[in-house]
Amino acid sequence: MIVVFAEFGGERQLGKAREIADSLGVKVIAVCSAESGTKTFTQRLISLGADEVIKFNHPKNVFEWSEVLSSILNGQTRVRLLLATSGLFTDAILGRVYALSKDRVESFASGIDSLSENEATKGLRSWGASLRFKLTGEVCVFSLKAASNPMPFEDSMRYGKTTQKDVLPKPGKISPSTADVNPEEYIDSSGILTLLVGKNLARKGAELKQVQRIASKYKGKVVEQNSKVEEIYGPCLAIDFEGWQESELPTFHGELIAIASSRNQIITRVADTSSITSELPKVLEKL
Repeated sequence: MIVVFAEFGGERQLGKAREIADSLGVKVIAVCSAESGTKTFTQRLISLGADEVIKFNHPKNVFEWSEVLSSILNGQTRVRLLLATSGLFTDAILGRVYALSKDRVESFASGIDSLSENEATKGLRSWGASLRFKLTGEVCVFSLKAASNPMPFEDSMRYGKTTQKDVLPKPGKISPSTADVNPEEYIDSSGILTLLVGKNLARKGAELKQVQRIASKYKGKVVEQNSKVEEIYGPCLAIDFEGWQESELPTFHGELIAIASSRNQIITRVADTSSITSELPKVLEKL
């Protein structure tokens, strides 16, 4: 069985879970809270690939969620994978799950870039290398980058069941609260494409709509050029960024591709790949 932690953006891993489950001939279980597990949400989890949705009543912090997930690993003898979307809370939760269930866990890693029924891969870009984790018959616990897999197709004709269970709080435990968390604020952004838009381009309605279309197509986010943009962690496509001095640029931690209308724009000199064009609208249309 494959277990998907469907809180904090985790539902986006259900497509990959379904793909691997079909290859291995096992079931997919989605885990969520009763608060988020409305009828609409649980049906969506089933449509995305879950065979069963288990809702837990009122888990409210990292410790309680880790107790929930480790109880599933320790109580089910046939769990092969536990998956989630990488982020501040999910990585903390999965780390404690590993600590509680390490006798059962064969492999554990956060920020995985790709996953198949045979192995998981995590790129180490600064070293020019990657880590590979072979999937065996034992339990593997992974959080995947948000952009590792596209949002899966929803099959409204799929059927599944929903069950509900209680969480037994442990008195005296102090742990970061997960109540009222906005998933988008805590998902690991290191794999999400940022489209950095220059000031003049942002004022042009037609071109900006093209950029927004590209962002939607590649599951990215649009950020307009301003002095508050200091760091960008994931891959970045900079479109006509107008800085003329290096001090005006954000700090880029991922791959940078620049499309510019002038060779004098400093970003073309620091980008991993750059393109100079006088026909920017046509380029955006092709993208």
